[in-house]
Amino acid sequence: MPREQLKNLSCSVLFTVCLLPSIATAEDTIKIHVNRVLRTVDENPIGINVNFVKDNDAIRPEGSRPLVDALQALGAKWVRYPGGEKSDWHFFAAPPYAAPAPRAIGYYARHMDKPLDFDQYVAVVRKLGGTCYVVTSYDNVKRTGVREGEYLEHAVAWVRYANVTREYGVRYWEVGNENWHNQTATADEMGRVVATFSRAMKQVDAKIKIGCSGNSVDWFKRVLEVAGDDIDFLSVSNYFSASSYGTYSTRPDRNLLSSSTRSALTALAGSEHKDHIELLVAEFGAVDFGRPRKWQANDLGHAIVNFDMAGQILCNPRIKSAMFWTTRWMDDMNPVRRSYALGTYNQIMPVGRPLAIWGRFLKRNIVATTSPGDIPSFACYDPASKGLTVFLVNKCNEPKDVKLALPAESIYAARHRYEFSGSSPADMNPQWRDLGSTQDIDRGVTLRATSITVLDYSSD
Repeated sequence: MPREQLKNLSCSVLFTVCLLPSIATAEDTIKIHVNRVLRTVDENPIGINVNFVKDNDAIRPEGSRPLVDALQALGAKWVRYPGGEKSDWHFFAAPPYAAPAPRAIGYYARHMDKPLDFDQYVAVVRKLGGTCYVVTSYDNVKRTGVREGEYLEHAVAWVRYANVTREYGVRYWEVGNENWHNQTATADEMGRVVATFSRAMKQVDAKIKIGCSGNSVDWFKRVLEVAGDDIDFLSVSNYFSASSYGTYSTRPDRNLLSSSTRSALTALAGSEHKDHIELLVAEFGAVDFGRPRKWQANDLGHAIVNFDMAGQILCNPRIKSAMFWTTRWMDDMNPVRRSYALGTYNQIMPVGRPLAIWGRFLKRNIVATTSPGDIPSFACYDPASKGLTVFLVNKCNEPKDVKLALPAESIYAARHRYEFSGSSPADMNPQWRDLGSTQDIDRGVTLRATSITVLDYSSD
């Protein structure tokens, strides 16, 4: 990866209403369409997967901040538990399921010390004012040694404990994690399993929603045909390989919706059940499956891909929520991999910074933008306060001058600029900077190389 030394750019810049001259060309003009609303949100749809094995505050080193404070800093509202593939090897308690006592089987049992139990998890989500998303285990008996009946008993007991005994009101329940993977089941079998689980679990609480994962159009179509009205949402994993940052930075269409996500959207569009089925991204992130560790660094390049991916997900009104994978993995005292949103002390890591940016600046309306192919742009607008935030991504390894254009009636008195940047895509210590207010209204915006720029505007 290139490590070009960045120039020290000192000019503070902002945009005005496309009435003044700019150093940028017409081709480099980014237009903000505040009246073209792509999506309206009542809460931040971007969330995160927790790791029940490693996220208990009791095993964080002295000086760590609490998990709830870290998730608050990320702006996470949707929180998936117990998190990813480990869900299928997890049981919230043992019979008679009277109180949480997490247990794990297989590989994950070796890492169990003081796990984050279900009550602790719900307490965290409630403090966030967020939404619980639970994965109840299901997998092939040949892989886990656990039969379908045991999984079903556990799922029903978990709903009863959560929503009857404790009255938590947990609504979203996914049956198994990535069940298309590892030969867990066929689409026909998974449709039948989901229908069976849904009926049994809804006998305990009819208000819950039951979901199932998949990765192809044919898979989703068949699951919807078999499960019918017993399924309430589809879940997908949305990953993009950033093994070479150049793969992303030179990609002309910038489409970071995975084939799984696009498959689910296609299947839903043609389904008779489309009006009541929701789509949720259970996991997302920039990943390098099967690549050497040097490509898997927790660095600026992966962070930028994560930011753009989250933005594209936010712009799609069909996607209800998306949860980053993950807070941390098993080697939690060495958080250098590209999937760790949080560090050893629950500090925000580079790949977690995009969540914090979206969580801090997201406003009610996601609005349309148009921009050059090498400058992803997003914007959100609050019609009540007239506040506007514009997000600009420079994928290039050199600074870029751009002009921003708003409708002529848009007048902003206060203007603030923030920046997330580093020395190169491989920088594992990029910096988030508050560059302060600026009144430089006639010069356009100079974006640092390989950076995310946030321009925040208010009417007073």
